Formats: sequence, C-alpha cells, structure tokens
Amino acid sequence: MNKELNIFVTTYNLGLQGSKATIKDLTEWLVPNLTDFSAKSPPDLVVIGAQEITDLASAYAGLSAPLLSVLGLKVSSILSEHASSLLPEGSVPANEHYTLLSSSAHVNVGLWIFALDRTVSGAYASTDGQKAKIVGEVSTSSVALGFLGGLVGNKAAVGGRVWLRRRVEKNEVGLPLESLTFVCAHFAPHANAKAVASRIGNYERLTTHLRFPSLPSNVSSGVYTRSPGKKFPRSSFNTTNHVFLFGDLNYRLSSTSQGKDFPPDNVFRQMMADLDRAGRSWGGLAVYDQLGDVQRTGKSLVGFNEVPLGEFGPTYKRVIGNPAAYSPKRLPAFTDRILFASRGRDERAIRPERYSSVVTLGLSDHVPVVLTLAIPCPDVEDGKESDDGEDGARSLVIPVQTSGKLAWEIRIVAEAKLGAALDLSFGYGWLGLIGLGCGQGEVVGGAVGLALVLLMWYLASN
Repeated sequence: MNKELNIFVTTYNLGLQGSKATIKDLTEWLVPNLTDFSAKSPPDLVVIGAQEITDLASAYAGLSAPLLSVLGLKVSSILSEHASSLLPEGSVPANEHYTLLSSSAHVNVGLWIFALDRTVSGAYASTDGQKAKIVGEVSTSSVALGFLGGLVGNKAAVGGRVWLRRRVEKNEVGLPLESLTFVCAHFAPHANAKAVASRIGNYERLTTHLRFPSLPSNVSSGVYTRSPGKKFPRSSFNTTNHVFLFGDLNYRLSSTSQGKDFPPDNVFRQMMADLDRAGRSWGGLAVYDQLGDVQRTGKSLVGFNEVPLGEFGPTYKRVIGNPAAYSPKRLPAFTDRILFASRGRDERAIRPERYSSVVTLGLSDHVPVVLTLAIPCPDVEDGKESDDGEDGARSLVIPVQTSGKLAWEIRIVAEAKLGAALDLSFGYGWLGLIGLGCGQGEVVGGAVGLALVLLMWYLASN
C-alpha cells in the first residue's frame, strides 16, 4: 500500500492588506504549522486560500494578478526553504522545492496550490515497488456569489481540482485514479437571519455553478480516449473523491434552533475572557455556532465534516496589529473555517491531524486557520485503476441540484460572462473616480454600482 499523502490547508482573510503581506514575514504563519509533518516529511500538497486580498477597485478591475504572483513566489520560497531544512545531512539532492501548480482568483478571493517536486515526479513507491505519480493536472473554476443575484464578484468562490495518477511505465502518463477538490469561498457577512439565508444561498449557488472538466485535458489512453475536438462533459464540485471547502464562510455566533439563547453582549464577552484566562477549550461556544446549526437542520453544508471547535478561539473580529485582542465593534465569531468530505470506505477517508489558528500576524481583523491532514495515496496494486467510473470518482454524499441539460450549462456560462463584465465596469469606474480625486471609500464604489444597476434597469425596460 502506498504512503499517505500529507496535506496542509490554510485560509486567511487578509483584510485588503495583500500588499503588506508581500513584505511581511509569513514564516510565523506557515512554518510553525508545517512542523506537524517534520517527523515524516514535508507536506506533499500545500493549499492556501485568501479573501479580501487587495482594495476592491483594483480587484474588480482584475488588476490583482501581479500581487498574486508576488505572494505565490514568496510562499514557494518559504515552503522550499523549510522542506530543505528537514533533509538529513548529506542528502542528494541537497534541496527540496515546491512548485506552484495553480494560482487563480475571482475578484478578491484567491487560491494557491503548491506541490513538493518529488511528489509530483512520483518518487514514492508502494510496497510492491509500483510508482505512483501523485499530482496530475489542476483544473480550476470560479463563481461569483455577490450582489445582483450572485452576478457580481464582491463575494466569490474559487476551486482547484488536483488529479492523482498512477505512473504506468517510464515516460508514460498514467490514467487518473482519484481527484482532490479544493474550494476557497467568501460568503455574505453579518449575524441576522437574513444574513444566514444569504449564506445558505451562497452555498447553493456554489454547488450548482462551480464546474470542472470531468477529466484532465491531456488524457488520451484506454477507455479515456476522446475523438479529435471532442470535449469531456463538465462535472460538479462534488464529483470527486475528496473535497475541501474553506475560507471566510462568515457564520457567526447567535441563538440557534437548539433553543440555546445567546447571552447579552457583556455576558458573552466576560465568558470569552474567562475562557481565555483559564486556557480552557473553546468548544462550549459551539452551541451558538450558526454553521453547525444549518448543518444540523439540513439547511446547508450537508455531508461536510469539521474537526470539532475547541482548540482555538473565534477568528474574528481581532484588533489589527494586536491579534490576541478582540475588537469591541463586533461580537467575536468563528467566521474562518475548513470543512471536508470523502467518498468511499472509511480507510480511504481524510484523517485530520491538527486544526488550529495562528494568532501572530496582525495584518487583518481575522487570523489564519490551518488544517493538517493525511489521506491514503491512490491504490495501484496489481496495476489496476480505481473502479469509480469513467472520471475516477462517483459523487460524494453532498446534495447538488443541477439539471444536467445544455440550457443549464449555457446559463452558467452566460451568467459568468455578464458577471465578469459587471466586475470590470465596477472596477474601472471606481478607479476612474479615484483618479478624479473622489476617494477610495465604499461610498464611491457604491455610487458606481448604483449607476450601473440603474443603467441595466433602463436598458432592460426600453
């Protein structure tokens, strides 16, 4: 049986401070958590999600690509240096290196997927000597979740699908065996019932609109051979072996359907202070958690798992520059989460190792959340591929409502193109007003948005 695949997943709402992150020492975020793997090896995959990366005007205009590139290079350097430090003295080669497999963004939500080079090259062998090429091509997808019915990308989700493959023989590309799907999302804010309904709607839109190719683009062997020019159908985000949903999901603490009334603000803050001083588990706050409530009642996120809350305190709203303290402007909440689900037998499931937060950076009013985990590598015994169907993965037990008809696919594409046009209009309109000296505040952005909405209404009614 193959070795386990070690994975490091983290999410951070940067609070529009991505440019400061390029000069900030990020090792205090990444390296202490990477030591979870030091007794075995560095993580095979490192997946980083970020929200509110830069100012909204630039993000809408699609001008955040240089920032994403700089951050990607910075993180790759940190990861590679740490992995190299774990090598025994005299190792050949003397250095480890991480490759950026994928960097993608939708307005202000970004996703980076890194892989250890020797994992990509299939350096690990099973007990019978067969080689497994761990990481294949990465397919990406994104969807807007913001206002105007989800067309605008002020809130969004970005996904990446990593293919796990068996190497058939030297210099030959293997057939896909399994896939891992990573989705970074930013849902609607606030704590009231209307906001909860908006987040439920965000998730529903994500499940129906986030689409991936059913196979990697370069597969052309055996039953996967395609006719020239023919494309494989696109599949939903739950047609995979393992899926991770993480980001600023924005669920707050409040009274829940369990009949547990939320205490007055001053009582709650005193409760938190007592927990913090005593060093006790934060798990007692889970009874007020809106995310857990919508799962228990079957309203949203059905089928996902999470390591029980308790090891770290609420991740929002922290004091910028002093992340150990909470801001008096908002009630603290576990807004930043990492959820996961696996399909198949228990022995094939995700095995979480540590779920924690990093209270050191102080860049934002959020703190990063980290999950370290392991999954078994694809089974390549007897040279056989997975029996999970043509795309190597049946659907997870996560409800997704899609019609599967051509009209639905056309609608998704049309909405995406319209949303992209609106984003660019917002961005360049906003930047134009900034250039005229009108400021960078949300009022200016709101004015641009209102003008575009009125224009759309006028065109639709004439």
